[in-house]
Amino acid sequence: MNTLRLSIFFRAITFLFIAACNPALASDLPCTPNTQMSLSAIKAEVIAIGELHGSNEIPAFVEGLVCQIALTGKPVVLGLELPMDLQADIIKYTLSRGEAEDKKALLSASFWQDKMQDGRTSVAMFKLIDLVRRLRNEGKEVLLSAYDSRSSDDLVPLTKNELRAQARRDSIMATNIYDRLKQYPGHTHIVLAGNGHIGKFKQQDWNPAVSSMAYLLQQRVPVYAISFSFLRGGEIWACRKPDAPCGPGPVTASTATTAEGFDLIVSIEKLTASFPAKDMQ
Repeated sequence: MNTLRLSIFFRAITFLFIAACNPALASDLPCTPNTQMSLSAIKAEVIAIGELHGSNEIPAFVEGLVCQIALTGKPVVLGLELPMDLQADIIKYTLSRGEAEDKKALLSASFWQDKMQDGRTSVAMFKLIDLVRRLRNEGKEVLLSAYDSRSSDDLVPLTKNELRAQARRDSIMATNIYDRLKQYPGHTHIVLAGNGHIGKFKQQDWNPAVSSMAYLLQQRVPVYAISFSFLRGGEIWACRKPDAPCGPGPVTASTATTAEGFDLIVSIEKLTASFPAKDMQ
């Protein structure tokens, strides 16, 4: 056997040995692992990711991160900024075959059909839910948690706009995520929400009486907060004014490498708008 054949033979044996020792490497995952960051330096129990709602690229980053962790065989709980009311529908969908009727049932809820499509009901967000379904079908221990408050949790103002009452939402979200942490120890908990909830702010700019969800959660467990810069700006699907139609809107370019309240800034070349999932064909 010549040198080239020996080299090919030993490479094949090495691959088979690695695959046998690590079944996760031997199976094809229905996604591409993230290569933009290393997980080895992150010791926090929660990886919190701040986004501008309504893009394709940030949910795609989260998809790669979930896939990166699933590849190691470690269990994952993916938390999305969706109302708790949707949890039963989401569980049912992630246990389904993902056929047309399954999608229709999931998206029939009023939250997905609402006129105000703020980006949390985008095609890209639906794809994250579907990723969990596909990974579970591959035998991976990946769960999805809808942790946002219900509209019924809001206080009705008495005589004025009670900005302080809006702090209840961040507090409820932090409590919901912490409850999942206690129920699922040993899992990597990935949390996706708007930047204002993920930056670890003791006081929010819009109201000093309000602390962010990530800040409140960090009083109980370590939180590693990630945000993004957008080198060429781009656009997102957004509802910018109550009386204006929702649709693609511009995002300012940024080259920031650090930001207050965040542990890491990941650079994305350009954002593109993700349309409402209810309009999927």
